[in-house]
Amino acid sequence: MKHYRIKKILTPYLLVAPAVIGILLFCIYPIFSLVKLSFYDVNMLNASKTKFVGLTNYSRMFAKDSFSKSMANTVIYSFVTNGSDGRNDRSTGSRKYACSSPILSPPFPSP
Repeated sequence: MKHYRIKKILTPYLLVAPAVIGILLFCIYPIFSLVKLSFYDVNMLNASKTKFVGLTNYSRMFAKDSFSKSMANTVIYSFVTNGSDGRNDRSTGSRKYACSSPILSPPFPSP
């Protein structure tokens, strides 16, 4: 009887575990490693020349005119494509934008 109870409790977790491991491995880990990598000046040919630069990459990125133009284009594109589904529900467009904006706007545009 005790074995059946343990099996009944563990079964849902064991069924969901492969999906959770896949999400962690292929979605969450790359995001954190990308954020960590953004604080470094990376030399792909010689890893010993990779150095920590802090927020320098971000300050250079925000200082470029191309960044502000690309972000403006991304926002316009997101609102146009997400707001044109033909429904009259006013909150649908903003919900769709909130869900798709991380996908549409790259977190670190190329320098």
